[in-house]
Amino acid sequence: MQNFIQIISESTESNIENFNRVEELTRKELENLGSTRLVLTLQKMQWERSIFAIGMFSLFEAVVQN
Repeated sequence: MQNFIQIISESTESNIENFNRVEELTRKELENLGSTRLVLTLQKMQWERSIFAIGMFSLFEAVVQN
């Protein structure tokens, strides 16, 4: 169980850093351009965070049930 928690923790940290980096770059670019593509990118990032969180919860639940 400890190995699983360590792997999930590192994976989660890495993904959150990537999400934050992309979101920050997109927001900076959005300050200069009013592009629909940039707004859609921010919306996509919210969906990706939700999907990632659901996936991690599902993985944890599966491990606990075993």
